[in-house]
Amino acid sequence: MAKRQLAATMTKDELKARIAKNLKTARTQHAPDMTQAKVAELFNPPLTRAAIQQWEVGDTLPDLDRVAVLSKAFGVTIDSLVFGEDEVKGDLTLEGRKAGRLWETLQEKHRVLSIQMMRALQEADKADKSNRR
Repeated sequence: MAKRQLAATMTKDELKARIAKNLKTARTQHAPDMTQAKVAELFNPPLTRAAIQQWEVGDTLPDLDRVAVLSKAFGVTIDSLVFGEDEVKGDLTLEGRKAGRLWETLQEKHRVLSIQMMRALQEADKADKSNRR
């Protein structure tokens, strides 16, 4: 299923759950020595371990700038944190410059889509929180 279709067919809670799973998977598989406490220390000012745990269980979402820090720390793309690695890998066996340019264009579009999704989810969370008050 294409990423755009995937995002369009998922509820906000399903997307939050998917991102939470991807964050935890990235940390445990790509940076196995990095505990939640160590991840919290990556930020300035440092966050709490509980904040990282909330991201990994889907209670809250990290801000986009923090997603960028996490992707670098775990050695993964922002796309993989949002969509999951299986959705991002794609077929890299295409030959020729045309195929390479097409792949780069698709990667850029997916990156933009990832950023847009994170912003939309953050805005929806803010609206939910203000409606609860």
